[in-house]
Amino acid sequence: MMGGMNAPGGRQGPANSPSEWFQSLPPVTRVWFTLAAGMTLGHFLGLLDPINLAFMPSAITSHFQVWRLFTAFSFVGKLDFGSIMMLIMIVQYSNRLESMYNGHTAQYAWVLIMAIVTMILLSLVLPFFHFFFFSVPLVMFTVWIFCRRLPEIPMSIFGLFNIQSAHLPWFIMLMNMLVSQDGITVFYQCILGYSVGHLYHYLEDVHPSTSKGRLWILQAPLWLWVGCTNALVTATVLYSSDAFRWISCFVDSMRVCSRRLI
Repeated sequence: MMGGMNAPGGRQGPANSPSEWFQSLPPVTRVWFTLAAGMTLGHFLGLLDPINLAFMPSAITSHFQVWRLFTAFSFVGKLDFGSIMMLIMIVQYSNRLESMYNGHTAQYAWVLIMAIVTMILLSLVLPFFHFFFFSVPLVMFTVWIFCRRLPEIPMSIFGLFNIQSAHLPWFIMLMNMLVSQDGITVFYQCILGYSVGHLYHYLEDVHPSTSKGRLWILQAPLWLWVGCTNALVTATVLYSSDAFRWISCFVDSMRVCSRRLI
């Protein structure tokens, strides 16, 4: 997948260390990035087999392999240029979209859950939307919503030229179709993400202005608010622990060593 799109004047600044950059990510984006990067690294090291991560309804219903509901939407493929660009896009667009929810972690998590459920239902009904992995549609979902909410932001394409964010989704789809070995699959993956994103955008941003308010299904349930709150408290404790400080020092030392070797 191709990425490299940046909005000038964004809020992201250079982090002093990898650990500080990682902690600066909002919670849901941090978890998503960790799952995606971890599974890609696990596959590179030979620890994970994609066949055990793919979306297979029969394996989920008959063998209760429910983890596939998460891994199929997080695994970005083998470690190569395409997977790296996908990880960058997760950080860029999920980060920006999550920041629009002003710290309401549960609400953004619910948005992604609804997107996942909708994509699964569509894949079961429409054969051309059936994929083994849905990481591309889910990333395109975040891209579409971000660009619909801020359609006039100039986006820098690899620092070469700018386009308005309203046109960015179509540019991404076209570029990915051109560089992919299976342009038709990429087309359907992008269309799935854009379609679900547009449905959510209409229900969340357009429909409330023409009716009595937000649909109840769009509001995160209480159990998710409680779960996210407890998770954030636990994460805060872990980040302040000696173990996390040791891991941070290890990451920083590896970064310094790699620079010296280069």
